[in-house]
Amino acid sequence: VNAIVFEFEDRFKYQSHPVIGAPTSFTSSQVKELTQYAHQYHIDIIPLVQGLGHAEFILKHDEFIHLREDPKVYQSCCPLNEGTYELLFDMYRETIEATPGVKYFHIGGDEVRLMGVCPLCKAKKEEIGELGLYLTWLNRVNDFMKEHGRTLIFWDDMPLKQAGLYKLT
Repeated sequence: VNAIVFEFEDRFKYQSHPVIGAPTSFTSSQVKELTQYAHQYHIDIIPLVQGLGHAEFILKHDEFIHLREDPKVYQSCCPLNEGTYELLFDMYRETIEATPGVKYFHIGGDEVRLMGVCPLCKAKKEEIGELGLYLTWLNRVNDFMKEHGRTLIFWDDMPLKQAGLYKLT
């Protein structure tokens, strides 16, 4: 074992968005200490922060309703809303700082239940399809990770499904 994927969700005290973290969340300094301890044994603590799908821990809060793909459903973020990136990049930045010296960052990206239903995405979906919407988000997040010295990891079910290849695997 040389790496552990640590799914943060609401178990991290995000300073930029304190409403997201549960009362028993890890602080940045606790995660940093754990990361440094693990490095002594050649183990990386790889952060996993969900974003496009599995975003219930974020979107259940009233202040983030405007980021939902469907205002009534708090599972998926809108991939064309600039606010989605502002929020996620804040969260990514904080978890990157809490895990120094780690090469990878896991963004989840699986099981996005709704895509292309909000007014911003509906027309774009007609133009580029669901895969295009997903890749818009994935490429943008990948660029952010490159700028911050991280290699992106994500679950592959969505692009494989949208490209018609999922059942072949």
